[in-house]
Amino acid sequence: VECHPYLNQRKLLDFCKSKDIVLVAYSALGGQLINKRADQSIPVLLDDPVLCAMAEKHQRTPALVALRYQLQRGLVVLAQSFNEKHIRENLQVFEFQLSSEDMKVLDGLNRNFRYVNILMTTLIYFLMNIDMDDFYQSPCMWTVTQWASQMLATGHVTSV
Repeated sequence: VECHPYLNQRKLLDFCKSKDIVLVAYSALGGQLINKRADQSIPVLLDDPVLCAMAEKHQRTPALVALRYQLQRGLVVLAQSFNEKHIRENLQVFEFQLSSEDMKVLDGLNRNFRYVNILMTTLIYFLMNIDMDDFYQSPCMWTVTQWASQMLATGHVTSV
């Protein structure tokens, strides 16, 4: 599931722990590819002043603190990178601990903010894998449009 300090999934994590289910976190660094968009209203997790101050306190990067936070909460963290320097840096996550006070401070960053809109992800994947001429001439176009409208109407998503 998407899980990072701005969307800490506390209730889901507690439920999973009660059932001996291990939660796997993606976008643990706050969806950095999405952050690079021109939309200035999207908060950049790794620029958060609280996270940056904690990183400075531990002489680590904000990314390492965000990853360590999830590991100490008992999550498996998927941290994707194609940059060798970042991959090596991510291994340092096992070289330090956050105090219980640090963990409480990071818990306080929760905004229930999602970077990954599952509807958009699904639609993009779908659209990338079909012939667009066939799509526009098929009943599928109507189905996708109706599905998106229903998701908006029921409040499952706020934008398409």
